[in-house]
Order: sequence, then structure tokens, then C-alpha cells
Amino acid sequence: MQVSPILSVAALGVEVIAPLAKCRIAPENIRQAPLDYVDDETIALAESVASKVRMIQRPVAYEEDGLFQITAGGRRLRSVLYLKGQKRLPAEYKQGLPLILRSKEDAVEISIAENNIRLAATPAQELSGFRLLAGKGLDPVDIARMTGNREGHVKKMLRLTQVAPRVLAAFDRQEIDLDALRAFSASSDITRQEEILDSGMARAHQIRAAITSGSIRATDYRVQLVGLDTYRQAGGRIEEDLFEDNVYLLDEDLLDQLVEQYINGLCCKNREA
Repeated sequence: MQVSPILSVAALGVEVIAPLAKCRIAPENIRQAPLDYVDDETIALAESVASKVRMIQRPVAYEEDGLFQITAGGRRLRSVLYLKGQKRLPAEYKQGLPLILRSKEDAVEISIAENNIRLAATPAQELSGFRLLAGKGLDPVDIARMTGNREGHVKKMLRLTQVAPRVLAAFDRQEIDLDALRAFSASSDITRQEEILDSGMARAHQIRAAITSGSIRATDYRVQLVGLDTYRQAGGRIEEDLFEDNVYLLDEDLLDQLVEQYINGLCCKNREA
């Protein structure tokens, strides 16, 4: 197998410019179509590429025998080739197609994950795709761009992948539903998650109440008094419930200490006045 000089100067996982003549749709790409195949979706994407916005996600590929085999983004390649045939190719694509170069193994797995997310029939299938992409070290921005999802949605899905493995296994076995899984994600305490799972709780509101028990909502009057930023700057820990848009403070003793300092400060000012 011959390897392009690009691999000697670019680490796997970075963007490279691949000459269009050397781009192919990888055999492992589950969405197979000839490079000259054009449908309505291809034309719509081509118009986006040709517009001033230049909206296009970077395809993922591996390099083998001097060719760039695209595992995720075949339609993106066809849209650019379509514009080339129409003599409407934007100047920045005349040197080649920007793509993300990965190892062959990673590129194939990313393709599977991306398609699981895009074509997911169930939340479990979608979550499986996000788990695979996160496991490859991709950050929320990369995953959002790759899958066409909003970054906020990606962050929520990635939060679900971080719950206790036993909780995820229960979700995969359909012993708990998606709302319950979201409730478990309100805390990063794996031990507490497993304790609640073992208790037999299955309803989301029960799980959320149990897992946030002992923490303080950011709407608490004490937090409003001293400010969340002050609490965090003092080393206070927080948990974010991304699905309920709530923030919980974990260090009540510290919060009370800050409140006391705040009140003492006000008293001093009043005495000085």
C-alpha cells in the first residue's frame, strides 16, 4: 500500500485539501452512488456550496494507494463535482475538497456513527452513534458539523453518553426510557446513579428528585444574594441539568460561608456610613 506524502506532514484527524481527481466514495460508505449521480438533494447542497454562505460540512476520509476514500460525505463530494461540471465551482474548491483525514478504521466507524444519527429510527440508535463519535475523541463542534445537528443538541446527547455504564445498559435493554436517562444525567455522580438504578426507580421525576437531593438550585435566594460567579470563583462545584435548564450547587457549606461574608460586608459598610 502506498501512502501519500500528506500523511508525513499532517496528523490524522486534521483537515486537508484533497484534489478532486483523487477523491472517491469509499467501499465502506453505506450510501453508495456513482460520482456523477445527481438527485434533488445533491443539487440543493450544490447550490448551498455555490452560494455566498458556502455551507458544507467536511467529509471524513482515509487515504490509501494515493486516493482519498470518503466514508462520510459522498453527497458532498458529488455536489462539488456537479458544480465543477457546470463550470460554477467556487474558487476555494478549485484546489480540492477540504476533508477530515482519519485512519481507515476510524473513518469507517465515524461513517457508521454518522449514518446511525442521521437515519436513526429510535433514540437508542441515535445515542449509539453519538457514543461512537465521542469515543473517537471528536468534540461537540466537530460532531455537530458532521451530523448536521445543533451544537446544543450534541452536548445534550454527549451528556447522556457519560452516565454510568450500568444505566446505559439498562436503557439499551429498554428497562428505562429516554426521559429517565435524561434525569440520570442531571448528576455526574456515577455511584449515586447506580444506587438509584438499583432502587428500582424508573420514573423520570422520581429519579431527578433523588439524584439532585442535597444540592441547591441556582434559583435559591442565597445564590441570588452572592451570585453564582462568586460561588464558582470560590471553588464551588456545580452540576448542570441540560434537559431541564437547571443548575445545582453542590457545596452548601461554602455557599453559607459566602452569604455570611456578604452580610458581614454590608454591616461594615452600614457602620462606616
